[in-house]
Amino acid sequence: MSTPTPGPWRWMNNEALVADHGQRRAILTAEGLQTCGGDGRLRLLDIDEPNARLIALAPDLYDALKRLVVHDVAQDAHEGLTPSVELEQACDILAKVEGQ
Repeated sequence: MSTPTPGPWRWMNNEALVADHGQRRAILTAEGLQTCGGDGRLRLLDIDEPNARLIALAPDLYDALKRLVVHDVAQDAHEGLTPSVELEQACDILAKVEGQ
């Protein structure tokens, strides 16, 4: 079974997401997933199932993380606790997704 293409993914323009991996670059457009190797030539790949599922579920993952963070931040504040490292990391991820 293949694994999802690791991030970080970033917007190259309004129509393409890009993830760089050393000498290789993955580019996701409406036409599909392409890879660009050291020779600079683009090759269209089949979007494998793990990547397709991850991309399709990204909005749901974002919403779930946002609700969890809002809940935990409020609970920590109510109880006078310092946020955990994991909660701070989740807040940082949300800020990146929101362009902050």
